Amino acid sequence: MSENAIGDKSTELIRKNIGIENILGLKNLTVCSCSLNKDTGAVTIEACSRMHSATCPTCGATSWSVHSCYVRNVADLPISGRRVTILLHTRRFRCPHPHEDGRMHVFSERHEAVGRYRRRTRRTEDLILRTALETSARKAEHMMSLQGVDVSDTTCLRLVMREELPDNPDVRRIGIDDWSWRRGMRYGTQIVDQDTGRTIALLKTRSAADIKGWLERHGKVEVITRDRDGDYGSAYSIGAPGAQQIADKFHLSANLSERIRNIIRDERVSVFTSYASWLQTHESSLLPAAMPEPGLKVQFDKRRG
Repeated sequence: MSENAIGDKSTELIRKNIGIENILGLKNLTVCSCSLNKDTGAVTIEACSRMHSATCPTCGATSWSVHSCYVRNVADLPISGRRVTILLHTRRFRCPHPHEDGRMHVFSERHEAVGRYRRRTRRTEDLILRTALETSARKAEHMMSLQGVDVSDTTCLRLVMREELPDNPDVRRIGIDDWSWRRGMRYGTQIVDQDTGRTIALLKTRSAADIKGWLERHGKVEVITRDRDGDYGSAYSIGAPGAQQIADKFHLSANLSERIRNIIRDERVSVFTSYASWLQTHESSLLPAAMPEPGLKVQFDKRRG
């Protein structure tokens, strides 16, 4: 048997036993054709629904009467780093029951793999969302481009804002800080469950009244990690008077670094002077070429740490 015959036989067995739809993970869709653009390396998949009928989203009636058909361009997860586009053939159905206006109602079939009015599959949006939550909108844009998914940082942020956060009414340890809806112009408040490390609330503003209201609805909070903002501190004291307030790791490190910088800045001249005096009594050749004057105030460059 020739190599081509063996290859055709293997392809036939794979398609018969497994199915390319199962390999690609396209639920309730039938793949009609696949093509590869040799110039760009992009993969194009034509697919259509396996269902012969559709359910009207308004009245819930089942319809088998096809009105028309159109094609949706949907971006999917990349294959071996190649961009994938699904040409999804979508049908319009006639509703069997007249509606309130007495006119025939036409609706489009729904696809499980793709949401309504979406330009990407659900699994692609889920990957973008998880990446944006773990990193940031701009970092997610860069990482997705490396994997062959075109998405902007604005879209990443929109997916994050659309996601329903898992609220925990029994949360006991939280971290609160501000975050930017639009950098330099509009800020909100982010609340994180310290036990799970997940965000449980995104308040639209960073006002003390909003934070106070949220804390009053979650009366079991025992520990709050926060920054040094005075308005936040007053809101915590009123909304959760029994909670212990501690500085978060970032501001603890910032406080320590600032203290060390101040010590070095204040003691730098005296340290150099003492060192020069010690060298003069031992070996003058080890003395640096230029020493700061005792009365000179040395400015510490923060950019160099």
